[in-house]
Amino acid sequence: MGRYGMKLWYILVLSAVRLGLDADYDRLDDFVNHLKLIRQILGVETIFGEGKRFSRQSIKDKVSLLDEEIINKVNEVVVRLNWQVV
Repeated sequence: MGRYGMKLWYILVLSAVRLGLDADYDRLDDFVNHLKLIRQILGVETIFGEGKRFSRQSIKDKVSLLDEEIINKVNEVVVRLNWQVV
C-alpha cells in the first residue's frame, strides 16, 4: 500500500536514486518531477508529460524512512527470488 500520497514502489525507487547518486532532497525533487526516465520508471509519465507530481516535503517525509540498510535487504530478497526463478 505505501504511505499516504506515495506508493511503496515510488518510495523504493526514489530511495535507490537518492542513495545511488548521493542526492539531497532538492535534487531528488528535481529528478522526480522533471526527468522523464525516472518518471517512466515510477510509472507516472504520460504521453502528454502531465502526470503525478510530488511535493518536496512528501518526498522527504517518505523517502527518509528507507535507509541504505533496508535497501540492501530488499536487494538481497530480490536477488534470492530471482535465483529461485532461474
